[in-house]
Amino acid sequence: ENPSMQWRGSHNNNSSSNGGFSESLYSKRRRRHQSARNMNMAAVPSLFQICVDFLVRNFDQVEALGNNVDGFIRRAICESLVSQGKFTSAAFDAIAEDGIESLELV
Repeated sequence: ENPSMQWRGSHNNNSSSNGGFSESLYSKRRRRHQSARNMNMAAVPSLFQICVDFLVRNFDQVEALGNNVDGFIRRAICESLVSQGKFTSAAFDAIAEDGIESLELV
């Protein structure tokens, strides 16, 4: 853990300007850091996931994926298409094109 998060400032006896309450900036920072860590903050999607999401959103424009797209990528696209209800016969034809020996569908 970050050592600066453990630091506690000395209390100032002359705290009348803050309404009788004195708090260091570090303790405020630590509290903010802990609350941000406890919150369910959405993770940043990976570049791979962004690309798969883009392909799935625009899959009606895709004619073929090509022979260089491996099974892992095809499976991720299939899973996203199925979960969004976009896996049609045209989508299957684009994914299972000529030259594809095996396709794992889940």
